[in-house]
Amino acid sequence: MSSKLINAIESDDFETVKSLLSEPEHCKLYDVNEGLCMAAKNGQYEMIRTLFQSCVRRPSVQYIDQNQKRAFEYAVLAGSIESVRILLEAGAFINWSDENGLQPLHFAAQTGNVSMINFLIEKGAHVYSARTVKEGLTPFHVAVDYGHMDAVRAFIDSRTVSVNMKTKLRQGGQTPLHRAVLKSHLKIAELLIDQGASIDTRDSEGRQAIHYAAQSDDPNVLEYVIKLGAQIDVTENCGRRAIHYAIYNNKEENVKLLLKYGADIHAEDDNAYLPLYSGVLVESIEIVRCLLLAGADPNKCNRVSRQDYAILMAVSLGNVEIVQMLLDAGADPNVTGTNRSTALHKCQKLKNKEVREAILSMLIKSGARLNVSDKDGYTPLHNCVMQSVLGNFSLSTMKILVQAGSYLSTGSSSSANQDRIETNNGIATREATLLQSYSSQDINIWDLIRLEIYS
Repeated sequence: MSSKLINAIESDDFETVKSLLSEPEHCKLYDVNEGLCMAAKNGQYEMIRTLFQSCVRRPSVQYIDQNQKRAFEYAVLAGSIESVRILLEAGAFINWSDENGLQPLHFAAQTGNVSMINFLIEKGAHVYSARTVKEGLTPFHVAVDYGHMDAVRAFIDSRTVSVNMKTKLRQGGQTPLHRAVLKSHLKIAELLIDQGASIDTRDSEGRQAIHYAAQSDDPNVLEYVIKLGAQIDVTENCGRRAIHYAIYNNKEENVKLLLKYGADIHAEDDNAYLPLYSGVLVESIEIVRCLLLAGADPNKCNRVSRQDYAILMAVSLGNVEIVQMLLDAGADPNVTGTNRSTALHKCQKLKNKEVREAILSMLIKSGARLNVSDKDGYTPLHNCVMQSVLGNFSLSTMKILVQAGSYLSTGSSSSANQDRIETNNGIATREATLLQSYSSQDINIWDLIRLEIYS
């Protein structure tokens, strides 16, 4: 509950405040300190002066309120230079840090108040202070992050900063230009370049301006960096290029722009993923489309040791539109991945019935082999039966496979028997009668199990 003193300060009632400050019973230390923070927050510098003139309860400039801020930080955020001046005279330390390591100059940079920035620098604020900041940002970087052009110019004009100064290495070692292009501040990027910022400077991960620009929300920023001469396919420490950053951050226009300027469409990243595979991985329909239109090969294998293909990943994710797009572009529905599983095998694990059956129909229509076995000898129909039993899946998926010509006994068939199966129109003689009968009626799961699924 607010005290009389707090209410009087908030109302800017000087007479009441002075009266209460002269009476100890109405002037608790907590209230005086809270009142100081309130006055600083509101820019009430005359009230601040009045509080410090109290002979009974003098407020403490070191007091930290429940928001973990001192009156000094509030005064800076309020933009009141006179309040800041009074607090400094009362003993406030110009380079105090809050719980996040931010100092008053960081707060001034956040607000973009040029007069406050200049005043604090003149009074000895640490321009390079980043030691205690969790993100490793100096006040200069903060001004860039918030897009305050005049504040950025004020730091440059103060001649106390370098346009190529970096954040702490453990937090990235980023330059102001890196931050400017990442935050899509084109005008600030232009100012930094005009002042000598380098587009080739690397951060602690080996990233250059183009890697950050590829993540920008504004394609104009990326094009600006490219036109400055940035290398399109330069790699960072892990081997990723700008196109990988654009894809993983779902920046469709940036992907198109990089392709326009000659980015390698088949460049592998640190996981040996190709751009098309990465586009599928982030499930960006537009990025997948533009990569295919630019000539990405839908049948190019990623991570050869694991045999990853774009179509297999798209099916595993259950993305109907991307699966259709890849098939239309010529993706082979019969490529095999880990354990020799095909797209049809992976399709059976999809939990959503509509998605599962839509993709199943696409694959069958595109020529997917129904009776191919995986490493363990299971066909897609085997997987379907197991999912129907264990996952309580709908039997309608099984019916689609059976009607299309799937059969069960392939896992342990001899080569001679396999030849018989393949030449018998895709259905083994001993199973044909029973399985084909399901084309016109509901499938009974127990009848299928009686066909010796695992024999």
